[in-house]
Formats: sequence, C-alpha cells, structure tokens
Amino acid sequence: MSAKKIVVADDYGLWAAEWARVLQDKRPGQYEVIPVDRPSAMGEQLDEDHDIWLLVIDMDFYRVTADTGLRALITAEAHARRRPADRPLHTIVSTVDDNDNRFLFLHTAFQCFNPPPVDLIFKDPGFDCAALSAVDALARGDRPAGDRFARFTRNGLDEPLIRRLLGGKCNTRGVPIKLALWQALAGISADPGDTVRGVQQLQAATGITSKHIYTYLNPALEVAQSLAADMRLPPRSVLDAPAPERREANDVLSGLREFAVLHMLFFQAPELPEIVKDRLIDRGRGK
Repeated sequence: MSAKKIVVADDYGLWAAEWARVLQDKRPGQYEVIPVDRPSAMGEQLDEDHDIWLLVIDMDFYRVTADTGLRALITAEAHARRRPADRPLHTIVSTVDDNDNRFLFLHTAFQCFNPPPVDLIFKDPGFDCAALSAVDALARGDRPAGDRFARFTRNGLDEPLIRRLLGGKCNTRGVPIKLALWQALAGISADPGDTVRGVQQLQAATGITSKHIYTYLNPALEVAQSLAADMRLPPRSVLDAPAPERREANDVLSGLREFAVLHMLFFQAPELPEIVKDRLIDRGRGK
C-alpha cells in the first residue's frame, strides 16, 4: 500500500519538517509529506498530483507572498468538490494561536467553506498528539473530534460571526459595504483631530452619505463587542461599555478603529473581497 500524500503549505519550512518527523517516527512508511511555501505552489501540486490525500494550511504567508491561507482554502475547496466520494481531499488548518488577527481568519475558514476544514492544529507543545490523532481519525474514515475548532464553526447560529461582520449588501458601485467600512476604519489615524477626515474616508469608501454611515457602524460595534470576550483587544473600554443613546463620532470611531487596526491583515487580505461577494453578500444592492 502506497504512502498517503500530505501537502503542508507553510512559509516557515520548520512545520513541514515537524509533520514529517512525527509521522516518520510514529507512523513509519504510512505518509509522505510534501512541503510548499505558498498557496499558489499548493495549487500546482494539486493540479499535478490527484493522489494528494491531506492539505495542511497555514493562515499567514507574509514571508513570501501577500496571499493568505484563505487563497489556499479557496483552491482546496475547488479541488475537493471535484474529487469522487471514494477519494476525498481533506484539509486541516494550522496556526500559532487563535487571537489577534488570526481570530477572524479562523472564523472565516470554518464558516465560509464547503467542505470545511476537518481540524485545527496549533503549533504548540501539543502538536505531536494533535497531528497523530487527526491523521489516525482520517485514515479510519472518521472525522477528528473537533474540540480544537468548535468555537469557530457556525454553532447553529442563524447569522454566524463572519456574516454579521461582513455580510449584507454592496453599494451602487458593487463594493461590499461592510468590508469597505472596515478597510477604511483600519486606515484612520488615532489622532482625535482626524475624526472628520475619518468620516469622509468612510463615506468615500462606501458611497453612502454621512447620515447612513452610523447605520452600519453601530451594528458593527455590536459584533466587535461579541468578539471581545474571546480575544485580546486592547484597549477594550469602548467595546465593553454599554452603548449610550447617542455617541460623539470620535467615540464610535475609536472603538471600531481599534478593532479594524488589530485585524488589519484580515481586512486587507487580497482574497477577502472574493469571499465576501461570492459567499456573504445578499442579492441586490442598496444602502
């Protein structure tokens, strides 16, 4: 029986070597690990070799490319859908931790793809056990237990976090409104004197008038509040405080800007507009 092929897509080659080490040590001869350092190289491997059994995908490839793990997941999903049922292609997401900018990447990975990743493996002291338990389950035809990624799934919610954060409509220019808001917020200076310019940036980015900007800011702030309990988000005073009946513009922008800047790599991911338009936008346009 030939060894099952595992492609590890990670810009830090150490982790492909770690997969090879633990599998060769504990499951000798059963697996072949193929390292690639960017999502495009993973796609080339899939095009050339239809016997690949498992993809292990990092979320951040900043050392070599602007593409993120979201591009790799888009590619993996397309290939998995073309596979016959008796020759499935599995995907595991791998990351250092689940806070800061990785938090929203992980919610997107487990909420926006079908089939979704089958497991989440952290690059931490528990790596060996996690990697072995995952491949053993898949080799038996089972799914890994899911305890490592359960909180990033839809969890039966009518409107999962990523849809709340980025879903909705496009403006008259076809730009996803909420995504444009977050991207503009990430570029606003923390200088209190920049508030007026910040509102102008939001209006220019979304194509909506000033009176409508707050229609989109207030629900977005509620999303940030719901996320704050699960992640590090300093300072949290604006996010944790009960919303007053009326806020000054700079008070609203302060909390939203902090959230947007913390997650700037996510909101600026080159694949995100494609994901939002294809999977999260409501039909039709409007304000």
